[in-house]
Amino acid sequence: MKLEFKEQLLSIVKQFKIDATPINVNEIISGHINGTYVVECADASNKYILQKVNIGIFKNYDGLMNNIEILTSFLRDKYTRMGYEDSDRRTLHIIRTLRDNALYHVDEYGFVWRMYDFIYGATCYQKVESADMFKKVGAAFGGFQRDLADFDASKLVETIPNFHNTVDRFEKLMISIKADKANRLSSVIDEVKFVLERKALCSYIVDRIANGILPLRVTHNDTKLNNIMIDDVTGEGICVIDLDTVMPGSVLYDFGDSIRFGASSAAEDETDLEKVFMREEMFSAFADGFVNALNGALSTEEILDLPIGAIIITLET
Repeated sequence: MKLEFKEQLLSIVKQFKIDATPINVNEIISGHINGTYVVECADASNKYILQKVNIGIFKNYDGLMNNIEILTSFLRDKYTRMGYEDSDRRTLHIIRTLRDNALYHVDEYGFVWRMYDFIYGATCYQKVESADMFKKVGAAFGGFQRDLADFDASKLVETIPNFHNTVDRFEKLMISIKADKANRLSSVIDEVKFVLERKALCSYIVDRIANGILPLRVTHNDTKLNNIMIDDVTGEGICVIDLDTVMPGSVLYDFGDSIRFGASSAAEDETDLEKVFMREEMFSAFADGFVNALNGALSTEEILDLPIGAIIITLET
């Protein structure tokens, strides 16, 4: 990182209410959407997370930040009432700005920045290392939904409208196929045929929510392994992070996205499809942790439909 850019980042850090003197900033390169940095301070026991919000994707960043604030405050209060000594560690904590006590800072170029407390003694992983790990990840995401079961979802704005609306996505695909603006349709005709043959799947979850068969829940909507902080000592999922896409949705979305990512034998961007298959032991491990953590909160219809969620989210992606 160039010295000039680092100085710019440190000047942004100073716009927030922190209890230490920032001296260094290091980039975390594993993220794909927002820019993320670890802020180090003169007192080595103080660290923070600085993020540059991708306002190209999250255009309603004010609504997004309000979503995160009311959600994390709700969870922190609940964990405190439940007697957790580390309630602050179990959910993100937004650092407000120094000048106007806001949830984010807008710099002179119009870029949006936010800060969180650093969560110590926990790690984000990019690859599922064992079935036991994935079971604990399932328990963490299931627990996240369980703990938000009594949260009023009407308080949340849609940060990305139609994010998991596969009917809308299919319709847009049909428009793109018809337009063929880049003249590439002939080179992907087999892939297009594969999707068209599965049109009926695209409306499955959307229709069942509309018909009241599947309940609308507060869902994370991006339940990849690397959006869980895993405790370095216990191996338990300690905190769900990356709350930008928390919106009303179906439990099938969260289950399906975790399976798509974690039960796969290869990375998301693997081009050699011979290396890509579903690891059944990972599917079983996650499902066990996820369903048990929800502790009877799922309806019979939801439990039976969980595998379909994995198919639909994989098709959507």
